[in-house]
Amino acid sequence: MDWLILLHLASYGTALLIIAAFALIYATRSQIMPYHAAAIERPWHTLDARLQLLLLALVRLVGWGWLAIACAGLLLLHQVVVLRVPLQLLVLLQGYCLLAITPIIAVAGQVKRRSNGSPPVMASWLAMMLCWLGFLFGLLARAGA
Repeated sequence: MDWLILLHLASYGTALLIIAAFALIYATRSQIMPYHAAAIERPWHTLDARLQLLLLALVRLVGWGWLAIACAGLLLLHQVVVLRVPLQLLVLLQGYCLLAITPIIAVAGQVKRRSNGSPPVMASWLAMMLCWLGFLFGLLARAGA
């Protein structure tokens, strides 16, 4: 396998695995994340039981949604590699990744700016940069094929 294809695969794969890791953390939480508590300026144990239930349900729902996004992205990445990086599929994969990661960056950035919470914005930016690198390596691999 060409080294550009390997870099393409590694870049996208790492970005999607970052999303999957956060997804699993969120999906398996027993309480909100520490930066959520900082954002609302209240510790978990002081929240009303109904509010705890609602917030935890939302956190878990986000986690399972991100896991679905990561798995679908990995399946799409597999198809791109198996089919030797067809341009249409490469553009579709990049668009999918941008659609998946941009809202994460926007929402996490908003929480960071408007509250005392400090969500992992840099991890989201890292995933975005890896997707752009993957796209670039995919285009270069196509040009060299």
